[in-house]
Amino acid sequence: MNFELTEEQRAFHGAVRSFAERHLHKGALARAHRPDHPWDVARLTARQGLLGITVPEKDGGQGGTLMDAVIAIETVAQSCPRSVDVVQAGNFGAIRVLAEFQGLQWKFADMKVKLDAGQLLLYRAATNADRGFPSAEETDIAKAYCNQAGFEICSEAMQIMGGMGYTEETLVEWCFRKCRGWMIAGGSIEILKNRIAESVIDRSFSQRPVRNG
Repeated sequence: MNFELTEEQRAFHGAVRSFAERHLHKGALARAHRPDHPWDVARLTARQGLLGITVPEKDGGQGGTLMDAVIAIETVAQSCPRSVDVVQAGNFGAIRVLAEFQGLQWKFADMKVKLDAGQLLLYRAATNADRGFPSAEETDIAKAYCNQAGFEICSEAMQIMGGMGYTEETLVEWCFRKCRGWMIAGGSIEILKNRIAESVIDRSFSQRPVRNG
């Protein structure tokens, strides 16, 4: 299956990235901890055509595909959390870039593998649905893996940044909370695994305890 973006999708990706870097990247950390919803940003995003992407045009939406929505969400997410600290104090007071440490390079590599694997699973589910072949199993697999991978990546990022990563001064803490929350709100990992297993075995199971009598 070919997941390469079309010329139109690449242009859309570029437009979304440009918008996010101009209007969303700056102030992302402050917005992440605002107690109220940033309606000013929501209205700006709506004017850009990035809300209601899959809603039909006759209903006031953009009439786009699931892949369009995936591209938009993914691009905005990538643009906003990019501002993280990349240096820390090493031994003897030396300052070194985190990427220079081999052990951390392995962690970054593992993160990249998980990100790419999750992206491919997500693209597969969205692409097949757009082509008229929606699959509950593919959707469950994508959700389960992306939720778990996102949580593990954020946890590693927090570990790398030490105590600073646990504070509200970085986006890592915010990303960690969001990923952990979606492991429940987006459908718990355990329920998703139950559904995947039922698809593999081709049989539904009741998880309720058997009542005697």
